[in-house]
Amino acid sequence: MRHLTRFILAIPVAAIMGLSLAVPAYSESHQVSSHVSGFAKPHPKLTNAMITRMSPRRVDALFTPLRRVANAVDQVGRTRAADIYSGLALNGPDGTVDVYLTDTSKASWLLAAAHKLDRKADMGRVRIHHGAFTKKALDAATAYLWAESQAHKLPYRIWMTSVSHEGTGIVIGVSNVKAARQDAGRVAKSLQRLAASPKPATSAIKLSFHHANHPARPLYNKYDDTSGQIGGDQLYGQENTGTCTAGFAAHDSAGNDFLITAGHCYPNNEDVETYHSHTWIGYVFRGPYTYFDSDLIYQGLGHTFYNDEGEGTTPSTSRYYPLSDGHAYSYYGDYVYQNGVTSSYYAGWTPSNIMVINQDTTWNGGEGTVRGVIGRRQGDNRCVGYPGDSGATVFSLNPDGKRQLRGIVDVGVTEPGSHTCYLNAYGGVLAGSTDIGWVEATDILNHWGLTQDTWT
Repeated sequence: MRHLTRFILAIPVAAIMGLSLAVPAYSESHQVSSHVSGFAKPHPKLTNAMITRMSPRRVDALFTPLRRVANAVDQVGRTRAADIYSGLALNGPDGTVDVYLTDTSKASWLLAAAHKLDRKADMGRVRIHHGAFTKKALDAATAYLWAESQAHKLPYRIWMTSVSHEGTGIVIGVSNVKAARQDAGRVAKSLQRLAASPKPATSAIKLSFHHANHPARPLYNKYDDTSGQIGGDQLYGQENTGTCTAGFAAHDSAGNDFLITAGHCYPNNEDVETYHSHTWIGYVFRGPYTYFDSDLIYQGLGHTFYNDEGEGTTPSTSRYYPLSDGHAYSYYGDYVYQNGVTSSYYAGWTPSNIMVINQDTTWNGGEGTVRGVIGRRQGDNRCVGYPGDSGATVFSLNPDGKRQLRGIVDVGVTEPGSHTCYLNAYGGVLAGSTDIGWVEATDILNHWGLTQDTWT
């Protein structure tokens, strides 16, 4: 059933081979004493293992205030504070948000600006750390690396890059680790010109290499609605291009409504229908777009898709929930779910306990590079992504049960530290992974100039 949620298989070596080209001389970490607010009471020390054993509502009660702080800080960091902002992470065990800045003396200014965006965000939860490079600089360095690889100017092939949320460097999945390490000095000099650090002691970006390759794997399905399709429904290309999972609904300023799925699923103008009943859903109005891998499916003016996401293993047990808490970026340390049809129908669950392990990753999706987030299952080795989950809704829960949209599933990956697992389905064996990559909904909406639907 499905098309291809690309499975990028990064074959781990015994350990990630790193080449540290420079070590930051300054690694100060301190709790910000903010005039904005502080903890109402000491937060109990937890562990990630304890978090994975919590109920979903307890997990989201833990992370909801952290997400609120992170959203406000990150918004300022990406814009007004781009020249000092390295990144951030949600620290569930400590109940804090770790923020990394190249100039920590400006922390109070940044937090005050973030608090103006959200007066209810508890900035007393923030801990400030020194970051070696800004996110802006590392993004420029990443773009340079991909351009060099695609122009065949490197003695190896790049399959994946992940920018460190601490601002220290870039983790790179390559076809030849030995060649990458031998060429690292030359590359570092080029990157240094792009990302000069404000701290003279930190003069080079840290590059870490691991072996990776890129065989793509095809995908598959769940059940479907006959009309008013929602996230989690099965999609099928009439030109036999395969099947994918429906993502979320959004509209433009003219009132046109779209159902969004992964861009690698269908070509422009292809008709898309449900798999079992072959009910026409619409056609690919715009796409495929590779960088924020997405297709816009359109039926016509006046037709409305629904911004819900479906969970359940059969039509009789299926439940549909509105994405009623908007959308947001995903940050390192946070936990999310995904509702792909293969995982739901054949594996029998809605994958949960997916922790963000890389919040700014670029991978090769076959047709081109794709930018998104990598998450890994915590607590056990159950797979959270199978062929057929492409386009599925990635979401988080709040304590009141509201679901917040994060993005759409794009790839299954096996990064160092992850595990491959197998599922018997469709008369064959599907290889899945404990890691998945998704494209952020915020980036998709911004690229296409759309607004997430609020009607359900």
